[in-house]
Amino acid sequence: MWRNRSIVLAAVALCAASGDVLATDYTELAGGSGGSAFNLDCGANMSLVGIQGKAGSMVDSVQGVCAQINADGSRLGGNKLTGKAGGAGGDSYYLQCLSGSTIKGIKGHVGGYVNELTAHCSATTPEFTGSVGRDNGTWFNRSCPANMDARLIRGRAGSWIDAIGLGCKTAQRLKVDTVSIPSSVRVGQTAPLTVTMSMVPVESVSVHLGSSNVRLTPMPGSVTVGTSTTKASANVAASETGCARVTASYKGSSAWADLVVHGPASPGLVVTGPTTIRRHGPPASFTVSIPSAEPQYTSVQLSVRGPQTLLGPAVYLPSELVNFAPGKVSATFQVLPRTLGCALIHASISKVGVPSVIHAVMVIE
Repeated sequence: MWRNRSIVLAAVALCAASGDVLATDYTELAGGSGGSAFNLDCGANMSLVGIQGKAGSMVDSVQGVCAQINADGSRLGGNKLTGKAGGAGGDSYYLQCLSGSTIKGIKGHVGGYVNELTAHCSATTPEFTGSVGRDNGTWFNRSCPANMDARLIRGRAGSWIDAIGLGCKTAQRLKVDTVSIPSSVRVGQTAPLTVTMSMVPVESVSVHLGSSNVRLTPMPGSVTVGTSTTKASANVAASETGCARVTASYKGSSAWADLVVHGPASPGLVVTGPTTIRRHGPPASFTVSIPSAEPQYTSVQLSVRGPQTLLGPAVYLPSELVNFAPGKVSATFQVLPRTLGCALIHASISKVGVPSVIHAVMVIE
């Protein structure tokens, strides 16, 4: 059924320059040995969803009908047609899979030519399209592997279709691939957000943006990904201290990223440490520091605030007082995870003119 896959290497090298590096599996051809070779390729990021052409007692011609498929199975934009192969005789036909499915295989009857042709569709009922031609000759069935879509029609043709087969590639769907955003910013700053799609869309698409805390991160609503890129960007304002999960969604796909917003910076008191802690992980180490050693300021008061859970704050402190060693300007303290959620660690020192500092931390799974 399958030809030697060493022929794939040349195809991979050829496609690499255009960004299409998915290897192609070619089914065996079914039919006779006459005619000239043809290859009707949907192209990168497209799948075969139909076959059209002309037929009578035999299949006179074939042409691929292609579409870009979203993650929910819907098609983006109009169908695209490949070139044609074969002659001009016969009556027009159209073998089309329903929306939500792609061509996974073909079957029919052959002799010296392709006498009858039917398309096999994925994930729909009915599973097969109608047939064209006549059911005389030897029965054949050519199918793509379960995780692949047909992307091209291949074979040999002259005045009729002498032989036919498929080229299959790993099924590709247009979906939200990733959302990237800085892990932390300070309140009042903006965080640059980038949405990356799995492929370049054939027409512009709108990706919905959401937040688990719209007071902390008011979202712009959506971003638009154009037809020459996989990315779209937006600036997200950090309006208050805390944590938020930012999501991007499009047609049955979504991705998310966490954002932690700390309080304003203080020149007289600095807290540094991780922005996320694993719920079942070890205690996290934080550092508190002051610009210079002053004998009258030898300790920092700590407290945990923020949204309450059934277990209390998401983290707890073994000690709420951090002491500086003589002559030192920094000291470390431990933060222990308690449950999933967001916590605000407040640090203060009894020096006039030095405001308290808020360091937000998120406990994740």
